[in-house]
Amino acid sequence: MFWLAETAKMPDAALAAAEEAAVAAAEENPRSGHPHGQYMRRALPWCEVQQAILSGSEPVALELAEHEATLAFRRLRERRSEFRRLE
Repeated sequence: MFWLAETAKMPDAALAAAEEAAVAAAEENPRSGHPHGQYMRRALPWCEVQQAILSGSEPVALELAEHEATLAFRRLRERRSEFRRLE
């Protein structure tokens, strides 16, 4: 959900709130599951994410989208080194 909101160009404040929600959920449960989804949906309501997607720019070339996705995954891996390698 966070990556979707990030690529939809949600405001930085919303993304920061989602990151804080993810940290809070991980403190309660370090594994996936409850309350991760609940916290993320509270920080990033679908109606707001959907609006950001629908009001976004025109689609970009596949190569650019893949490049940006790779960069986002690398940023995640820098923060959480236990994620699998992309290459």
